[in-house]
Amino acid sequence: MIKEIGGIFVFLLIIVIFGNIWFHFVESILQKIKKIIHRHEKPPVWHPLPKEDTQQDEKDA
Repeated sequence: MIKEIGGIFVFLLIIVIFGNIWFHFVESILQKIKKIIHRHEKPPVWHPLPKEDTQQDEKDA
């Protein structure tokens, strides 16, 4: 009984480890493909929020 439970646990552990390795393998390939496809594009421009009008806030208070 204990050997059967242990065997099932080891089997499930092997499946989880294999799935984790497979996931990282596929993700690394997808990242390389994305780098090749988007190599010549400029990165998106980051815009800061506009400065708040503090005088308007003081009048409202």
